[in-house]
Amino acid sequence: MTDASQHSLPSTTAGAADFRLGPWLVQPPLNRISGPGGEHTLEPRMMHVLVCLAADPGRLLTRQELLETVWHDAIVGEEALTRSVSRLRDAFGDESKAPRFIETIRGGGYRLLTAPEPVGDAPAPAGTEMSGDEMVAPPTSAEAPPLRGKRSWTLLIRLVAPMLLVGAMVITTSIMRSRVAKLGPGVLVTRPFTTYAHSESYPNMAPDGISVVFTWSGPDGESTGLFIKQPDTETPLRLTESPGYDYHPAFSPDGATVAFVRSHDGGRGLYTVPAIGGPPSLLAELTSPVFGLTWSPDGAALVYAGIDPSDNVSRLRRLDVATRETTPLTWPDLNTHTGDSWPQFSPSGDRVAFARCDHAGLREVYVVPAVGGDEVQITHGMNDIQGIAWLAGGEELIVSASPGGSHQLWRVRLSDGYVAWQPTTARGETIHPTVSAAGDLLVFRSQVSDYNIQMLPLLGADGRDLAPQPLVTSTRNDSAPAWSVNGDRVAFVSDRSGHPEMWVCNTDGSELRQLTHLEGPDIGQLRWSPDDQRILITTVDAWLSQVQVVEVAGGVTTPATLEERHQRGIGWSADSRWLYVTTDIGDRWHLQRVSPDGTIIENLLAQSSSRQQFKLYADHCYWTEPDTLGIWRFVPPDGAIEQVIPPEAMAGWRLWAPGSDCVFFVKVNDEGSHDLGRHSLAGGEETYLGGLPAQRYVNLQVSRDESTALVTVLERIEADLMLVEGLK
Repeated sequence: MTDASQHSLPSTTAGAADFRLGPWLVQPPLNRISGPGGEHTLEPRMMHVLVCLAADPGRLLTRQELLETVWHDAIVGEEALTRSVSRLRDAFGDESKAPRFIETIRGGGYRLLTAPEPVGDAPAPAGTEMSGDEMVAPPTSAEAPPLRGKRSWTLLIRLVAPMLLVGAMVITTSIMRSRVAKLGPGVLVTRPFTTYAHSESYPNMAPDGISVVFTWSGPDGESTGLFIKQPDTETPLRLTESPGYDYHPAFSPDGATVAFVRSHDGGRGLYTVPAIGGPPSLLAELTSPVFGLTWSPDGAALVYAGIDPSDNVSRLRRLDVATRETTPLTWPDLNTHTGDSWPQFSPSGDRVAFARCDHAGLREVYVVPAVGGDEVQITHGMNDIQGIAWLAGGEELIVSASPGGSHQLWRVRLSDGYVAWQPTTARGETIHPTVSAAGDLLVFRSQVSDYNIQMLPLLGADGRDLAPQPLVTSTRNDSAPAWSVNGDRVAFVSDRSGHPEMWVCNTDGSELRQLTHLEGPDIGQLRWSPDDQRILITTVDAWLSQVQVVEVAGGVTTPATLEERHQRGIGWSADSRWLYVTTDIGDRWHLQRVSPDGTIIENLLAQSSSRQQFKLYADHCYWTEPDTLGIWRFVPPDGAIEQVIPPEAMAGWRLWAPGSDCVFFVKVNDEGSHDLGRHSLAGGEETYLGGLPAQRYVNLQVSRDESTALVTVLERIEADLMLVEGLK
């Protein structure tokens, strides 16, 4: 941390005086700013960041200083600070490229460009521009500029003095709290609730906590249905059996009935079945998949998340059990979000918690009144969410989320959005939590998966079954491989160090070394530069998806741009003069090219959806559209767009990778197994290269000389339900 004896930052906003930043009135006790853009209520930590910057305007405050001062009692990454600064800029109408208030110093931190003024001075007229005397010009060197506000030091004393006493009293307890926060509210001791072959999922606990209903594929792995089981009993009771798939079970408040979703060849529907077994009854026909189901405590309504065919967005819908009528409950903003999932009624039945997904695929917890109304965002930085459960009393949630990589359990306090890690003794990822009505029992799914990278020789492939060989072997997840341009090395993502990191090795797996040491964010979309000296990566750390450049020689990692928006890396131009990225610019995503130093950004294409898949080969940019078949390409920046593969040619395709005037693909054949092939862009011919073993393939990369392919394979997944007793 920066020397606190020289630059003491306010440890709290308690007692901070009101002040002005240009035409804006800042009121720390009220967490409020007001000015030309109207009135904005800030989150407490956002206001704390602003007060710290105002306490020492013009000086560079490092990210570490601000994190340790503002988030001293919580475990967060730099993305929490980035989000707060970004939202402060939004509130002030400021821009990161041409800041008037808060400047980002690349690789350093932030500083306030405007000297604050005490409220006693005459206010600036609303809508007027700030004069030069009210601005601190950006420095021409690393030295901070002098303060130019007339009463800056007076205000500094007024801001800091009341807090120094508070800081002196809490400094010892703050250090202790930061240490305790790393342990969370106590490790939950778990024991297996199920130990069956194959995978159990979507558990839901009866209100009395006596039994749990869940989805299981049965002892043979092929007869999926709903099963119900009590603790300390081994054999479950089968409730349903169908040729389709039954999932998202939800107990009625009296525990006598189970509602669930059934998907089958004839369609989908909401059903109920007696908890002691019996024939299912249809409640409502459905037209789309369902992403969560919950039953109200009074038994009058079911709430489920499903795609609305009118706009292709998932929203919560409320079904009246008596009348069978459904009404929308939530209304995601189509400009910023793609849908809602994981609804759960509160214990009192007056609210519904749910997850909302934005265009970058990141989810946060929201709460809405059970009859509809204002949708309030609770969390910031959960990344992905795989289940929500209420604790007794209705003031806290247990959420399965992945702010730092794998899915773990987190306690979320509704009053202020405070999030604390809830460790357990279970191994692997923890998802699908469910809690008894009394709040003393918790059941969740614990799963361990194993992804590995395999090599497929393509030279001499003559239609016979291919024999994949492992690139590297480990007991941890290895995925997302990327060939170097000259084909002698492979970069990939592995969690063998305990966190997702980028590793590099030779094509025979030798000289394996760890390249990044980010220790937290998810990593993906690895792209080598044409000279093989740098690698473009996309990181997802809590709330923000960012593009970064990694030096292969030393592993130095720097942001590709200063944009504080969701971005994803696509690749490099053939001459290394440009990086290609996709960026969330509010109403939609845009394909952009960016200079390597991040100073020049040019829009190329406005995307129709955040789910478009872009890939580069030499100077050609290829992409697919969501929910439709076909591949398009163009030569950036202004080449003509052409469809190079028609929809009918992509039937059965699962993965694809561009090559030299061709596209390689993995498809499902008529027998249900996988084939590797090549589609010529010149004549449209399709060449069968060979069959693949029956596995789940999630990634395809082909070397530049087209001699070898790399695939990521899900080789194993183990999952059981775990039980926690005595939850507090």
